[in-house]
Amino acid sequence: MGEPLSNDVVQHALGKFFTDPVVSKTRFFKMGAENTTGLIEGNFGSVVLRVWGERHSRMGSRKLSDIHGELAFMDACRSAQVPVPRVYVSLAGHEFEELVDGRKFGVMDYVEGEEPAHFTRPMVETLATAVAKMDVLGQTFKFPMPRSWQGTVVDLAQERLKEVRSRGIQDGFVEQLAKKLELGSTKIDLASLPFGPIHGDVMYQNIKYVGERLSGIFDFDDCRESYLIEDITKTLLFAIEDPVYCVLGDDMANAKIFMEAYEQVRPLSELEKAALPVLSTARFIYELLKFYLHGASHPQAAEILEAKEAAYEKFRPLFEG
Repeated sequence: MGEPLSNDVVQHALGKFFTDPVVSKTRFFKMGAENTTGLIEGNFGSVVLRVWGERHSRMGSRKLSDIHGELAFMDACRSAQVPVPRVYVSLAGHEFEELVDGRKFGVMDYVEGEEPAHFTRPMVETLATAVAKMDVLGQTFKFPMPRSWQGTVVDLAQERLKEVRSRGIQDGFVEQLAKKLELGSTKIDLASLPFGPIHGDVMYQNIKYVGERLSGIFDFDDCRESYLIEDITKTLLFAIEDPVYCVLGDDMANAKIFMEAYEQVRPLSELEKAALPVLSTARFIYELLKFYLHGASHPQAAEILEAKEAAYEKFRPLFEG
């Protein structure tokens, strides 16, 4: 974990965006190697101060073009009526500025509300609608510059499978999934799937609700170009073993609700429908193998692996079409 920014640094940062800012309250809720994020309150209202780390876990050394792309996609999503925080422009006319230590920072609207738990039908429908709107945008939006990392979830799954095998880890369930992914990938022309910018990380920690109303989607750090339907698999399958925080909940009902609402905005082609089980399998492999590879550092890895395998059986139709 990183350290919160000093009051002097916060004051300096806000002074780049507001005239004579008076900071009354600061609360940092994300501090790490990649980003530092805090809620700052004062005579300018309530805003989020986001400081990008020097490196990204996938993209490597942070590039200005990646920050530009992230903010441009956020602005485009907001213009498309997706509840995304507004990105402020500094007094000098820039969307981000630079701290004394060289790190880049920006200011955004603070999203009111709470992280979701136990998704209700209206919550699932509004989330599906927002994801579909982003994917409609992804059909035409172009990043100002190519993102440093462009991996799809299929690439990610294959990458983790290779790492697991290189360590000599053998597991029948994992190999069963690997064969399913390999077979599915040969039957579906993945190269013909609609491809474009996606959020890439829509899950309960990156969204908030006020009651049953979706108040915001944020954290676009992993936005990149991929199969547009990859956003569906991430949103539906993240934390699949946890009925409280996973969109799927306890049964297949929420999956049907999500897909019906999504297709009201962006109908899927027959190829995309056929490819969803393949990408769902890839997403599951990617999430599962995180606990195989880093289980030693996670006190509940064994329990989570067991729960994920049980959840796979419960939601098997998602992986088999």
